[in-house]
Amino acid sequence: MWGGALRYKKEWGENWDVGAGIGYEKTTDERLLTGGGGLAGFRRDIQDWAGSASIKHKPTGLFVMGAFSFSDNDDSNTKHAGIFTGTSDPQMRAGDIEFGIQRGVPRFNLDKLGETSVFGSISNIHNGLGAGTGLGRIGPTRFLPAGTFNNVTVGAEITGADVDCGAVGARRSTRPICTSTRSISTSPPMWTWSTRA
Repeated sequence: MWGGALRYKKEWGENWDVGAGIGYEKTTDERLLTGGGGLAGFRRDIQDWAGSASIKHKPTGLFVMGAFSFSDNDDSNTKHAGIFTGTSDPQMRAGDIEFGIQRGVPRFNLDKLGETSVFGSISNIHNGLGAGTGLGRIGPTRFLPAGTFNNVTVGAEITGADVDCGAVGARRSTRPICTSTRSISTSPPMWTWSTRA
């Protein structure tokens, strides 16, 4: 397994905080999740790309952040392994946009504890097979036995998936109490890496 990433963070003038990142990871160890060592009866080959960028207008606290990821699973046991279709594992891709406002709340002196963010987000995950489904690890044939879902009474093959979701929320970031005169970053959180097991 190896990978690399580049990050950029800068204040543009007095009004803007910007940040960006991009990363790549290649996994070739078949037993990475169980201690490593290979010899699992197939050849592992997973490649992941991901990146993000964010910008915040400091005087108003308005921000926007975008992120993406791609994952190619070219494991030898997934090539043409679809139990009914003979297809290979599809490419996973995801994107996310988050927007909102982040600033101190002076009421009750809460701004001394850090900034509060109120935000909304929109996400799309395409072919993230098995992630967050509660189905456990889905095998290379992408086969689901009858009864996995109440309305599926025969064995089935997962050929793709598409999830769109949105969220609204609020979060508080706290800063440590210190006597340092160094400024503390106020840029919104950045999502810069996404991998798939």
